[in-house]
Amino acid sequence: MERIKEAVEIAKAARSRLGEGEPRELRTTRPADGKGKRKSGFVPGDGEPAHLEPKQLKAMRIVADDVADPRSRGFEMLRTQVFRKMSDASHQTLGITSPSAGCGKTVCILNLALSIARLPERSITLVDLDLRKPQIASCLGLPAGPGVDDVLRGRAPLEDIVVVPEIGKGRFRILPIYHASRNAAELIASSQMAELVQLLRAQDPTGIILFDLPPVLAVDDVISFLPQLDSVLLVVASGQTTVSDISNSERLLGATEIMGIVLNKSEEGAEAGYPY
Repeated sequence: MERIKEAVEIAKAARSRLGEGEPRELRTTRPADGKGKRKSGFVPGDGEPAHLEPKQLKAMRIVADDVADPRSRGFEMLRTQVFRKMSDASHQTLGITSPSAGCGKTVCILNLALSIARLPERSITLVDLDLRKPQIASCLGLPAGPGVDDVLRGRAPLEDIVVVPEIGKGRFRILPIYHASRNAAELIASSQMAELVQLLRAQDPTGIILFDLPPVLAVDDVISFLPQLDSVLLVVASGQTTVSDISNSERLLGATEIMGIVLNKSEEGAEAGYPY
């Protein structure tokens, strides 16, 4: 309870402390030029194209882009359950977290996102919000550039940070972070963050927005961000996460709907050729 109270106080103070001496308005488009402003909205193919190297993905245990890889089937099952539960509850935003570091939440969210992106007529936005230890860009081998933190500080418009991988026919976009932030707690609890989430919702009302969040037991960032989420997926690691870790995570997540718990790093062998 004390941690929740502290997170609330951080959220209240963030509006006055964030970006002192920096632009405070969230920039969503470039200033008008001879060609005029770019229109808002999630436009297929609108962003920086990115080629994802298969060797890089395999090295990082990202396999869901390859339908021929039997390991992708587990993420197809997870994808189906996520879609069903979010559809039944009319949910749009899903946060993925873990009790502690090292549970593999980023690998899980990347595989889930790539699995969703393979579906026709589906759109998805993947946002890296692990401001203290961002990993999505490095896992995918993306070249450095402006990120989510730059948008929150008013240093870059949203359109300049969007990365569109080749998979998904333009209906899959990534909002990465390239450098750790020293004032992560203030950024994630800021009014700019809330405005960004609302903008992403409005740009793609029928799509899914996934947020890669830091471990819930490590820092208070997840607690501060809970009001922006419809539901949460908790990733736990076999042989690492304890029952106490799960109970404490559920307690801190409070009233936010926990969609489910994903058991990662299981060493059970495949049965009948189906490795889950």
